Amino acid sequence: MAPARRNTFPYHFPVPKVEGLLALEDNLTAVSKHNFQLNYGLILDLLHVKVDPKALTTLTQYYDPPLR
Repeated sequence: MAPARRNTFPYHFPVPKVEGLLALEDNLTAVSKHNFQLNYGLILDLLHVKVDPKALTTLTQYYDPPLR
């Protein structure tokens, strides 16, 4: 008996260019950065997270909505 084959679809995740946003973050004063964190939380930390597109592709291939 052959195992069931899953249909996989090609997914492409664009890698955003955040250099401009990082430059803006560097120009913030300590007070401005603190006020931004009070209003929006630690969202600026997401600029420093490295994203691996291959890992996201693998996760989407194994995502199975009926199992949720």
